[in-house]
Amino acid sequence: MKNSQKGSIATAVLVAVIVLLVIGAGVYFYESKKSEVQVSSINTAVQDQATSNSPCYPNCPGAGMGQGVVVQSQSTANIPSSPVTSSLLVYNQPQGLYSFSYPKGSLLDPNLTLLVGSKGGVYPVPPNVSPDNFYIPSDPQAVHYSGVSLTIYDSVSDTLASLAIIPDSNGRFSNSLLNNGQFTKSSLGNVSGHAVDKYVYTGPAKVQGQILYVINLGQNSNTSLSIAIMATITSKPSLTGNTSSVETIIKSFVINNPVVQSYLQALPSLQAKASDASNISRFLMARTEAETYNMKMNDSYKGFCANDTDFTAIKNGVSPASVSCFDSATAYAASLQLSNGYFCFDSTGRTVQNAQAPVTNTACGN
Repeated sequence: MKNSQKGSIATAVLVAVIVLLVIGAGVYFYESKKSEVQVSSINTAVQDQATSNSPCYPNCPGAGMGQGVVVQSQSTANIPSSPVTSSLLVYNQPQGLYSFSYPKGSLLDPNLTLLVGSKGGVYPVPPNVSPDNFYIPSDPQAVHYSGVSLTIYDSVSDTLASLAIIPDSNGRFSNSLLNNGQFTKSSLGNVSGHAVDKYVYTGPAKVQGQILYVINLGQNSNTSLSIAIMATITSKPSLTGNTSSVETIIKSFVINNPVVQSYLQALPSLQAKASDASNISRFLMARTEAETYNMKMNDSYKGFCANDTDFTAIKNGVSPASVSCFDSATAYAASLQLSNGYFCFDSTGRTVQNAQAPVTNTACGN
């Protein structure tokens, strides 16, 4: 009987040991896989940012920044080796133009689109809204810009600063901001050998923490390339301290100079395509104006080309000299000169892109 009890106790102890070993092995396996999943998910998130974003130059929408250019995208090798415990993450611009470090816990959106009015005003395009459907009717010269937004926080989730990072050709984005206020210019030194200009807003309606940083990348012929960073910095807990945090991010920028040179070589043709796309988008708004005019004139298009004030505003937005228009009581057609050919639409609903000549009557030709 005693031997039987001893055997039972030994068996129970052996089972307990086996259970503990199994549990310990399971915990170790779970923790190791958990770490792998966390690292993998962060790497995947950064890669997803690289594939989901298509920044374009001024006059977006219509032509992606990388369209027509073959460049080598940056790998994710710059991502910290231990992102789970690191205090910094790295964003790699999809076409490999630049990368920068930012604090873990920040909110980064790689799909920012801004609408900048010709007389000032910066308006973020809401998510899931096409830029084509987000415009200022009274300002046909307003321009869409695409880039990255970054919001950084302190330890108690108060916003320290919000940044809009925009690739900029010929300084159009920067100038649209600088021309509508008073700024004090200084230097922030160099990033990857490129000079960084700093513009602090000091206008009469002064708002603390409005700063524009411009990383000058170079130029080709009459076309320049830069990265504009529009920063709105809060005064809590410290305006000076928060500005320092923002400038730490800016100084962390790594510029891929070979890719910069590729873009500079391609910029003239890219900008022409982007300008064409933007002008077509703007010009097509005249279709709605033509039908509105037709209803006001009791089912007649006669006089639309010369007398409709909204159509005149649209022409002024794309250059009046590039527009041809003909109308009659029952029909109209309008064409726009592009960098290569013409774009035409008429009252039948027909559109012709890359037409060889401007319209000469109330119907689009070939």
